[in-house]
Formats: sequence, structure tokens, C-alpha cells
Amino acid sequence: LVKNPLDSGMTRSQALPDPSNTLQRLCELDEEEVNRILKRMKYMVLTRRMNIREQFADYDHHPRKNYITKQQFKQSIARLGLSSNPTEFDLLCKKYRCTDLDDMNYQQFCNDIDAVS
Repeated sequence: LVKNPLDSGMTRSQALPDPSNTLQRLCELDEEEVNRILKRMKYMVLTRRMNIREQFADYDHHPRKNYITKQQFKQSIARLGLSSNPTEFDLLCKKYRCTDLDDMNYQQFCNDIDAVS
């Protein structure tokens, strides 16, 4: 072993910023429509006592990123029975898009409609 190693053992690379903290801004009309959709979904989750986080977390493997692909997001919402309307999907995808690759911030979505939060 070298008594004075040249490498300090610390990582030299910087982590990328966490995209799961970003949400898209919508125009006022779209924002009102999204709020109406979320209110309806929140009521459905509350009355059915649904645990929606597990549905989304199944797609987010270790290490957890707090975002999933657009297709996985749509499948999860449809599987939960919260919506099947393509227009609503598009509005929700606009709102919760967090990366340039159309990944969706499912954690924030769950926070917005989950009755526990």
C-alpha cells in the first residue's frame, strides 16, 4: 500500500440536478382544467381508499428517481381507473413533465391527489 496515495478516494464527477423537482407552467385556462381533473381524481382516490403510490413506484426501480416515462405514467393512471380520456392525459403530461425526454414526475402527482398527504 502507498502511504501517500495520489487519489483522495472522493468522487470527481458531479451529480446531475434532480429533475423530479421541476414542474411545467401552464396557461391559466389549462391550469384550471388540470385543477378540475385533479380534484375529481382526489375524490376518487379518497372514496375508494386507493394506494396510488405503489402503482407508480413499480416502474421506478432502484435507485429511485421519482419520475417515470410518459407511457408508464399513462398506463398507471388508466390501470387505477382514474381517467381514460386522452385530452386529460395530455394535460396531466404537460403539467408533470420533468425532463426533456418526456419523463413524468409521479411523486408530485401523487402528492397532489393522495388523500394521505
